[in-house]
Order: sequence, then C-alpha cells, then structure tokens
Amino acid sequence: MKRILIVAFVVASTAAFALDVDFGPATIPDNNVAGVTLSQVVGVGATSVASVTFFGLTHTWVGDVTLTLISPDGISHNLVARIGAPTGVEVGDSSNYNGDYRFIDTGGSIWTEATLGDSTYNLRSGDYAPTTIGGAAAALSGIPAQAAGTWKIFANDQAAADTGGWQNARLTLNVVPEPVSMIALGAGLVAMARRRRK
Repeated sequence: MKRILIVAFVVASTAAFALDVDFGPATIPDNNVAGVTLSQVVGVGATSVASVTFFGLTHTWVGDVTLTLISPDGISHNLVARIGAPTGVEVGDSSNYNGDYRFIDTGGSIWTEATLGDSTYNLRSGDYAPTTIGGAAAALSGIPAQAAGTWKIFANDQAAADTGGWQNARLTLNVVPEPVSMIALGAGLVAMARRRRK
C-alpha cells in the first residue's frame, strides 16, 4: 500500500500549476521608442502563458503606449499596441490608463473600452484580451511552450507630453515540475518508507 501511495503522489506532483512572476515597478520614458524593459529569470519551463497583469498602471493618452511580453526564446508578444492608431503611427486614443489591467485571452476588448470617453476618461480596471497594431487579436495561447529562462516586460511611449508607469507587473505562467526533480523526490520517499519498515 505504501508503494502505491508514493507512486500516486509523484504522478500528481507533475501536474501543471500556476506560477506568478513579479517584475516590480517601472516608469515609461516619454516619447522614447527604446522604452523600458524589466527582466526576470524563471528556473522552470512553462507550458503556456495564462496572463500578464499591470497593477497601478497609469498613463495619460493610451494611444501613446505599447506593452509587450518577451519570452525566453526572444520572441515579442504584444499585449496592447497604441490603442486607436490603426497602423501604429497615428495619434491614437486620448483615454487614460488608471487602474489594474490583466491581459488574458478571455478578456474583453480594450479598444472598445477606449471608445467610451475622451481625454478625461480612465479605462476601467479589469480583464482585456491582448491585441496588436490595429486592434487585431494577439492571443497568449499562441505562445509556444518555453524552456527555463529570462522573461521580459517591455513598454514604450511613442509621442510627447504624456507620461506614466506601473507599480508592479505580474506574469502568470502554467508550469510543470522538472521530471528529474520528481524522480528524486519519489526515490527519497521510497527510501523513507523502507527505513520505517526496518
């Protein structure tokens, strides 16, 4: 019976679980294409990206701002890109960020949200689907599985006179424990069970 329980524990422990990765605060440089990049090394591989959340994100004129996730393979994935600028070079929408915004595939349309007001309107906190230039969908589910490595959050502002930043950015990954670690754990549990029987 003890052996069966040990095997069941090891198998269950290899199931995917959510891992939150916090990047901390940042200020987005005004009218600077180079923007700001924050990095975090994640020591386990990820099967998929669940969401990216910006806490306390503030910035006047949302049409200036692009937010991007960069995976360990070096590929950039748009979260939102210059709302209201169809080709990315127009002035863009004059609404403001002022709240907590989670980018997740099941979220609503942030472009539609921005049409609800003018430069005095703050986009409501909540869940929004990732989009790229022109408002096209940019699903996080399209990001392939990633090996352990460095994840990055990039942001820039491409027009003058409006500023902002965030208090924390959080990446939520779906990860699976390394099989080697699980085998080692299982071997240790077997050894403990044997010692107890002596």
